[in-house]
Amino acid sequence: MDELREKIQDNLDGANILMGSGLYKQAAPLLWNAVRSAVFLHLNEKEESFSSTKEALVKIVKMYQGDSSLCDNIIFIETVSLLCEWDEYFSISDSQIKRLKDSCTDVVAFFTSTTPLYNQQTLYHIYKEEIERHLEDSGAAKSTQYAAATRNEKYYDLMVTISFILTLIGVSAFLYTFLNMECLSKYSILGGQFLTLLAAGVSLWSLIQNFQAKADAHRRCAEEYNKIWKKCTNWKTDFPNGENISDLKNHVLSIRDSIHTANYFSLATKRKDYLLGKKDRERGSYIYSSVKTKNNN
Repeated sequence: MDELREKIQDNLDGANILMGSGLYKQAAPLLWNAVRSAVFLHLNEKEESFSSTKEALVKIVKMYQGDSSLCDNIIFIETVSLLCEWDEYFSISDSQIKRLKDSCTDVVAFFTSTTPLYNQQTLYHIYKEEIERHLEDSGAAKSTQYAAATRNEKYYDLMVTISFILTLIGVSAFLYTFLNMECLSKYSILGGQFLTLLAAGVSLWSLIQNFQAKADAHRRCAEEYNKIWKKCTNWKTDFPNGENISDLKNHVLSIRDSIHTANYFSLATKRKDYLLGKKDRERGSYIYSSVKTKNNN
């Protein structure tokens, strides 16, 4: 028992070191080893015999077939680990390795809840680290979406201004041509008509692109990320220590679900939006409304 507990901790510590160095493919198998050892430990505690990893996993799936999330997490971790080990072309991103670690943490915590491997203080720090990751991700996402909203609003304002100026010039040219038709050449008449058509074209293109609607949609996405960001910022008010660890776990799961939902409905942005959002974060300010003012976080 003690050997398995040490093995779990060693694998988790090793995975954290590799992840910190950006070696995600090398960290994934260690996370799987930690989960597998936790499964072995749990079966030994229940005095369930097994002769292989496959047999142990079959027993666990049958034992907890009502808990689909637990079984799905185990299968997910094993699959990613095998791909990292055997597929040289397989790559894993920052968000994917974070999700893998979160799943591993949940599974290991579940199977070792009756052992001294994870006490309340240790779990508190684990959940704290996850919330800090969500805080960073949601902060980056909201600033990027706000920047995208600002970009589309600027395009909209520019198109409206250009359209108004061209329309004014075109109408003036048309009236002047109409009033002085006998004194003007055909080129002057064509020029006035061209300006009128150009103004109409700019107005139509602006309507087709619908910059204002895009700006509003990006701002709604940003506000959803901002809600998550605030939850990640203020969590210590409700959980200053590890006394209510079960409630803290539910809080973390709620944040995680909100992140997944926000990511699913999030609109695509451009690199320029990310760079502008990064500058806003460095300055410590975001554009929260369509009014061109900035408020502190």
